[in-house]
Amino acid sequence: MGTTIRDVAKLAGVSASTVSRVLNHKSVISPETSEKIRKAMRDLNYVPNDLARGLAKATSHVIGLAVDTRSPEDYSNRFFNRTVFALEAVAQEKGYNLMIVNADLREQKNRSILRLVSGKKLDGLIIPEKLANTHLLMELRKADFPFVILGKQDEPELATWVDIDNIQAGQIAAKHLLTKGYHQICFLTNAKNQLFEKERIYGFIGEMERKSISKDRYSVLEGGHEAQEIELFLRKINPTEQKTVACLCSNDRIAASVVHKARDLKISLPEAVGVLCFDNTDITEFLDPSISCIDVDTYEAGAQAADILLNQIKERDHKYRHILIPTRVIERHTTARKEA
Repeated sequence: MGTTIRDVAKLAGVSASTVSRVLNHKSVISPETSEKIRKAMRDLNYVPNDLARGLAKATSHVIGLAVDTRSPEDYSNRFFNRTVFALEAVAQEKGYNLMIVNADLREQKNRSILRLVSGKKLDGLIIPEKLANTHLLMELRKADFPFVILGKQDEPELATWVDIDNIQAGQIAAKHLLTKGYHQICFLTNAKNQLFEKERIYGFIGEMERKSISKDRYSVLEGGHEAQEIELFLRKINPTEQKTVACLCSNDRIAASVVHKARDLKISLPEAVGVLCFDNTDITEFLDPSISCIDVDTYEAGAQAADILLNQIKERDHKYRHILIPTRVIERHTTARKEA
């Protein structure tokens, strides 16, 4: 016969009900008592049977994160990894486990997710905005099932979501480059139709208008922005220390191309050309010269999403909430010039 909760209680010198309360996070137990119980569990190699407890209560103590395994590029980056780490950390702290759930974008009916929901294998679900199709959300609402979306939707008022404040990101990017005194500011984008990019552009243009900057001093240029295109762009605008240009780039790849081509063309950085991009990546930090960026806190986004979801599960509170995570400028070499 395996180790039981009574064995743990005996070794820790407490009642079985106290051990149960610690395992189920049901009431406040002193840190000293909690640690005694957890030490006893370790010494006895006792592993709580979460699934058995869950079945008895029609709850699993598991939250799901939907991913599309046919789209690995969406998930093989540090931002997704930090978000998952935050979800896992908050879930573990509250006595829950995190399960990765496959959601194939081609399967509009989302049968695999809904089977887990109807089979009570999950208590709640985190859904990236890309996977939050109308049918899935309708079925989850019909089942009164807790869920939170990572990213704002086109109809944002109809669900609870957590997103980066992309409008604010565009605003502070514009403000930073104006403060540095660049004469011309070009927003180089390759994702103009994506909602997050539309909001960044909206914030960027809005800040320019708020500062009464004439329209001939800023522009939004859409394209693939491959190395050859960047070179043609830099040759055309021909920046100098008297006619300075700043490039606000959608991502680190475009920013790195601008930096490389500016150096090839013997254009001084950051004096003649400034470079700022969205997202703080290893490339922006370790490229020489290092690239200034707008830092987005994806860990905080994941932590907030998990907190809200677990509160929905505990309180059965499905009031829609909309959380925006603020961004900040990290100034590095490519905009490190004196302020105007």
